[in-house]
Amino acid sequence: MDPALAQRLQWLYDTSLACAERVQHTLGAGMPVPTYQACLKLELEAIPLVVQRDVPVPLVYRGVEITDSITVPLVVDGRLIISFALEPAMTPALDARMHALLRATGLPLGVIANFGVPSIRAGWRRIANPNPRMIE
Repeated sequence: MDPALAQRLQWLYDTSLACAERVQHTLGAGMPVPTYQACLKLELEAIPLVVQRDVPVPLVYRGVEITDSITVPLVVDGRLIISFALEPAMTPALDARMHALLRATGLPLGVIANFGVPSIRAGWRRIANPNPRMIE
């Protein structure tokens, strides 16, 4: 990977985590996922970063494009996916979902933001796409 891209991805990861910590500190526990999603989007846009919410990704199956089959919760800077959960612990199913989103989009990096744990740091998991299609 290009060193400049690797550095940008690390910065996006660290910045997104800092923003998620502010959101969790302000809102606390028990809010629905769309609330955390909207607030994190506002925090990231204040930096300012370009953030897209609920991004549809078309899927081609047997030569037929299936629309509205995959939706990415947040895309930050066109490079980072953030997926949300409210689980008491990180699970293999959350990892599998992120891997599927990375395969579908071709983006290089994903983060699972699990606001169901007491500390967002414990619910923040980085997952790299081993075969990104993004060209920088």
